[in-house]
Amino acid sequence: MTKEEFLSFKFHQEVPKYGDKLLKRLDEFRKKNLYFDVKLKTLDEELVAHKVVLAACGGVFRRNFVDPTTMMIMGDVTMVEFHCPSAGILPILRFAYSGRLELSAEDLIPVFVAADVTEMHEVSDICAGVCTEKLGWILDFDGTDQQDLEVLEKILRLNLKHFENYNHKGEGEFPGLGKVMDLWPELVEIYQTVVGCVRKAVGMVGEGGKEDSTSKDSKAGSENVEGTAKSTGDSNKTDADEVKSCGTDVSPEKPAND
Repeated sequence: MTKEEFLSFKFHQEVPKYGDKLLKRLDEFRKKNLYFDVKLKTLDEELVAHKVVLAACGGVFRRNFVDPTTMMIMGDVTMVEFHCPSAGILPILRFAYSGRLELSAEDLIPVFVAADVTEMHEVSDICAGVCTEKLGWILDFDGTDQQDLEVLEKILRLNLKHFENYNHKGEGEFPGLGKVMDLWPELVEIYQTVVGCVRKAVGMVGEGGKEDSTSKDSKAGSENVEGTAKSTGDSNKTDADEVKSCGTDVSPEKPAND
């Protein structure tokens, strides 16, 4: 190559999976409470994250972190409140950083509720499918089968600790409610929450089944659709398995002047 030829020289090299490695590094920072720029306040715990990662997920996160005029990340938003348990938000955070959603009997319902609150539609769809498969039987519960009673009690108690401050009152009919009231009166509200989630999940899966394969593929690869969120705050802002309303009380806060 001559010196003159060098003037038109171009070169590129791609580092394999660099984007994945970068997100993984950011996730490690999150786990160690390093370099974060926002706190997520749940019913029972404060979690930390990076606004740019969450804003890329769309939904409530994007509306709270991105200025719609400048399309820039808003630096003065340092805390957002979510009316759902941390057991539901944590798997969503991991999903945001890795694209991998891990669910268990203990956190399936909390994650389904949190996905509704945050408008993470991909997560909602996954949870709906798992809820329908694993917990659909609850909609036929009548309190006569001893094994059903034993399993249901374990499911409810697994979820109770996550929803102690949730204060959600279910609506509609609840199969076997009388039996639950007789045996475990302290579990009535969480039973209504679980049944509501399962009913919603079955409805979502049923609607999905009516779509053709093309629309399903399109939906699976689509970006989150942004909805509406209720924001609250004062003038001096400071830092297991149909929820008709999951209490989408999402409140961005700004740091007060020291």
